[in-house]
Amino acid sequence: MSDASRAVSPPRHNSSSHSDVLIIGSGLAGVRLALALASHGSVRVITKSARDEGNSRYAQGGIAAAWRESDSWEKHVEDTMVAGAGLCRREGVERTAR
Repeated sequence: MSDASRAVSPPRHNSSSHSDVLIIGSGLAGVRLALALASHGSVRVITKSARDEGNSRYAQGGIAAAWRESDSWEKHVEDTMVAGAGLCRREGVERTAR
């Protein structure tokens, strides 16, 4: 095996451990789920890169929510549909925004 191929090979981990829940992904959804389940057993979160490199940090420069009195989940849905430029499914956006 050449030095170049060794340099790009992923590290091998020969250890094992147990947890009640394994969450793959350290974005907002993964971290939120980990917090919600922490009181029910042991939780482990794994990610493909550094802990703060989840895709949530790249979502339109931040994460939006309807939290002011002048906001509503319906307005949030419309904003998300526009920002999604045809890539969002309305049913999923509505379920998430409520």
